[in-house]
Amino acid sequence: LERDFHAAHPDFTLQSRQEKLLPAAPARELIGQTAERALQVYLLTSSQRAFVLEFSAPPADFDRMRPLFEEMAESFTILKRGKP
Repeated sequence: LERDFHAAHPDFTLQSRQEKLLPAAPARELIGQTAERALQVYLLTSSQRAFVLEFSAPPADFDRMRPLFEEMAESFTILKRGKP
């Protein structure tokens, strides 16, 4: 999943990587930037699906926005799929 993220964002420069335990599932948190945006990314995998939660802001606003990004990641819920 991380390799796919980097392939989709070739200009992303990684600043930190750490494992996080979110309520929905264990996640890998990536912090970094592109030329124009600072990003906080969560890569989550469940037993049947994978999710990328990507939050970004202009670098000057990133630290102010980060608590909101973390709150949204904490509130993420994986819904169970019903039978079609």
